[in-house]
Amino acid sequence: MPRASNLPRSAFTGVWFFLVPLASAVALVAALGHGESNPLEPPTGLFAFMRDQPVPLAIVVFTVVETLLWRVRYRLPFAAAVYPAARPDIADDLRDEVEEAMGLVEESERLGERFARKVGAEALATLDAEREALADAMGATPFVLDAFRERRDALKATVERVFAPYRKGETREYVEQIVIALGLALGLRTFVGEAFKIPSGSMIPTLRVGDHIFVDKLRYGPLLPFGKGRLYARMPPARGDVVVFGFPERPDEDFIKRVIGHPGDQIEVFDGHPRINGWDVPHCRAGTFTYSESDDVWGRHEGELDVEFLGENAYLVLHDRAALGAADHQGPFTVKPGEFFVMGDNRNNSHDSRLWFGGRGGGVPFDLLKGHALFVWFSASSRGFDASRIGTVVTGHPRVEQASVELQAGIEKCLAEKPANTLPPGR
Repeated sequence: MPRASNLPRSAFTGVWFFLVPLASAVALVAALGHGESNPLEPPTGLFAFMRDQPVPLAIVVFTVVETLLWRVRYRLPFAAAVYPAARPDIADDLRDEVEEAMGLVEESERLGERFARKVGAEALATLDAEREALADAMGATPFVLDAFRERRDALKATVERVFAPYRKGETREYVEQIVIALGLALGLRTFVGEAFKIPSGSMIPTLRVGDHIFVDKLRYGPLLPFGKGRLYARMPPARGDVVVFGFPERPDEDFIKRVIGHPGDQIEVFDGHPRINGWDVPHCRAGTFTYSESDDVWGRHEGELDVEFLGENAYLVLHDRAALGAADHQGPFTVKPGEFFVMGDNRNNSHDSRLWFGGRGGGVPFDLLKGHALFVWFSASSRGFDASRIGTVVTGHPRVEQASVELQAGIEKCLAEKPANTLPPGR
């Protein structure tokens, strides 16, 4: 018998196609220093994306390593002990054929166990004999191709004849596969990640109108169906995180903002700069930033661009000179238990915690939090498709696409002068 028991085969599969890819993904993520924000070492291009997005990177690395290992599975150590097709005396162009035969043997065993009472002892005995004959042909030394194919075809014909009345129809199999695929897609969307589109400019310069982003729903604990809490909870989100949540006044409407305050914090805002528990959030002037919402002169905006430091996050905020009616002083606001306070990066053009509930202000309840914003995977607005936005990370090294040399130098200077204390005192 060439076929190994299920235990060695399961061990081989688990080690090479789960543990090795997983270890590779974890090792690469650790080597790139994820989780340690280091604005003094500005990454660029692909490296910036990899360093700042550990979850997508780990998934990609796991998939690539597993795919490569599968392509060379017959040459892996101990493969010959669990795969008859991995025998060195079998030609490469026959290996898939032998592996399909192995699958036929296993399928006939499963069907025999499932329908034993219906097919009867005589049919089961015939199947056992033909499985044994095919196993002997696959294990014969030397390997005889004609004998192998003859016994494979015999077993295949017997399986089709014996189990035809009990096997699923082709239509049923297609329907089941579609249902399973839909279930997996729904499960991933509910518990793992979801795509969102940015409808407004409240997060400029971090996010632009028309950006499509992926949101990590595992970061703070995925919401269980029907509002039954979370699978696990990591609350509140870190200060400076960009999050998607249901708008407290209309929970069915999704908003995206940056977390500024935690439960119990007292927050005031002076000229767009937050003060938490009497402590001014550090900021540094980087230069002048301009952007356009349309091609006419009225769509052009200009303002001061700051680098702001809060917790482990360093990010860009814009103070738009064209904004009308922006208050010089807002607050104080006290963040209620079970809520967090949010602001947009486009400080003078953001409908956020400062303005909700008729101007009284308010926080976001934890139960309305949907996830942590990751990166831009597509960007298209009324002005057309913008390829330069693809791959832009939401939380990571602050940067502005196509920024002037002076502005980029200003950003880097601010990052190099990051203050020692970036956390507010408690109350």
